[in-house]
Amino acid sequence: MTRQTIMQVALRQFAKKGFEATTLSTIGTECAMKKQSIYSHFTSKDALFLEIYDEALKNEIAYIDMWISRHGANHLNTLLPTFVEEYLSRHLSDDDMTFFYRFAFYAPEQFKTRIEAGTEQFISYLEERFIALFKERMEQLTSTSSPEACALHYLTLFDGLIVGCLYDSPKRFNQRKSAALDLFIHAFVKENLLID
Repeated sequence: MTRQTIMQVALRQFAKKGFEATTLSTIGTECAMKKQSIYSHFTSKDALFLEIYDEALKNEIAYIDMWISRHGANHLNTLLPTFVEEYLSRHLSDDDMTFFYRFAFYAPEQFKTRIEAGTEQFISYLEERFIALFKERMEQLTSTSSPEACALHYLTLFDGLIVGCLYDSPKRFNQRKSAALDLFIHAFVKENLLID
């Protein structure tokens, strides 16, 4: 059993059950190994959790980079709704994302400072990337708002949709998502006269 396998199993259990309900024994059982064997790879449950958290943060940032590099040339009319759609669709299938957001909202007390710092790092990174996108596409903006203000408006909408994705019924979430994105696009983005 490898260190990486233990981390994958623990990630899935932490994401689904939370910190308190996940034990080294349940991780060991799923890995078909004794709890004591996990200690040859990790000094404690806390150490395992923090290593997984750091990896999940790194993976969320890498996803943003990968997504923007793949879609960054699209017109804002296409890019902005597609980002929301694809990013949020991961919540049902991506353990990294589930883990990251679960603990961003409900950090175990002993990790609160570390997770708040990681969440701030992620939010700042998102802001940087979307400010750059809006700056690169100033000619696509209808608003007299700065690229910084457009990015903050969009990311505030995005934050609300993350919460809706986690807590709303699918029907309500889709209605809110459509209404919010339509409002943002109509308020800030010129019509795309060319097809992406």
